[in-house]
Amino acid sequence: MSTTKRSGIRARSRRAVSPSACKLDLASLSHMLDERIGLATEAEIESCFRDCDAGALPPLGEPYGMKVCYDDAVATQPEIYFEAGDHKTLVHMSGANFARLMGNASHGSIARHM
Repeated sequence: MSTTKRSGIRARSRRAVSPSACKLDLASLSHMLDERIGLATEAEIESCFRDCDAGALPPLGEPYGMKVCYDDAVATQPEIYFEAGDHKTLVHMSGANFARLMGNASHGSIARHM
């Protein structure tokens, strides 16, 4: 599962979650959220996720004070796996459980197959 975040540090940041075989569609995401969206820099990501290894960010925002939005395709998968902040620990759950974990997070068609 690939993840991306945007727009400054923490309070203005969002985590966008999409299947790993997809590329985030920034135009669709911006339209869905009705705000201008762009990708964060590596430095912004590192400053927000100090307890995570580079490239192993979990698809969670709440512990980091950010909102999450996700592509609907993630929640429709029978099973999903994601890294838990390092390259050694993998979390496994159903797509339905992931959707429950996300609660009221924004979601929609925000990614395209590569």
